[in-house]
Amino acid sequence: MAKEIVKYNNNMNKIPLKNFSKNDLNFFFAICSQVKEKGSDLIELSFDRIKELADYKPTANQRFEDDLRRMNEKLAHITTSFETDEEIVTFNLFSTFRILKTKPILKVRVNQDFTWLLNELVKEFTSFELQEYIALEGIYSKALYRLLKQWKTQGKTPKYEVAELKELLSTPDYIPKKLMDKVIKPSVEEIKLSGAFENLWCEVVYAKKRGKPVDGYIFHFDKDDLKGQIYFKDVEEFEQIAAKTKTEKAAVMATANNLLKAKKSTKKQKNSFVEGCSRRKASTDKREERYNALLEKSLLGMELTGSERTEFEELSRERG
Repeated sequence: MAKEIVKYNNNMNKIPLKNFSKNDLNFFFAICSQVKEKGSDLIELSFDRIKELADYKPTANQRFEDDLRRMNEKLAHITTSFETDEEIVTFNLFSTFRILKTKPILKVRVNQDFTWLLNELVKEFTSFELQEYIALEGIYSKALYRLLKQWKTQGKTPKYEVAELKELLSTPDYIPKKLMDKVIKPSVEEIKLSGAFENLWCEVVYAKKRGKPVDGYIFHFDKDDLKGQIYFKDVEEFEQIAAKTKTEKAAVMATANNLLKAKKSTKKQKNSFVEGCSRRKASTDKREERYNALLEKSLLGMELTGSERTEFEELSRERG
């Protein structure tokens, strides 16, 4: 099976998926991987396709239908909301969720008011490899993995306060010691064993007051150089995606070859193109950020519009 990428706006990480089982989480993000960049179109997914994506083991369709329906009922009953400086938004992500038992297929449509959560993402988004996520067994490991992926290029997360982390990971109201022993330590260990993050560890931050109570947690890891985030079937397909100037295409193809080699090795590979780019910058930080956003969009397999290609070429020339 070709690598599938889950990609969504960072606000999705603020939605705690409480009472979701491992199968529920696998179903949800498998479906998200298929509806991204489809706007509010009605998408049809066969039962077999969903089972394959979610690595669903039971074979009976009746049980599958029950599990799929149960997941959507949980999704509909949780408080699906997030807050900005200006508003508090509550919503249902899927406006249509129809299980056709006789086909057998699922028809799903993203709520038109919130297609931005899964579409036209060039900055402030989280992306990860679906199969890597599915392989994690623990529900807390899965939740922590998604939070870490939001900061994969930073090398560490911001500080999560104790209450905040419990909410985001959907844990019981554990005291800090129990939270560390039952949630954080086993989750960090499983994620480390999966190879998703190298040198992952949790820093406990203590408050500067009497008794030094736990104030929060910061997770540290090696910065991600896009290893595992790029998906393509072969170099020819990647070349079609990377419709750029000759200079940029040659550089991107070099990156593709490096990534193909990385797949065959357990050792971390250095990305020569990224290293080269690190020595050059656009005229302003904002333009440099825009260049990196367009580059990552292209590398993630998303087609650039005509105006975006023109902008990318202009920024590439500016960077020398």
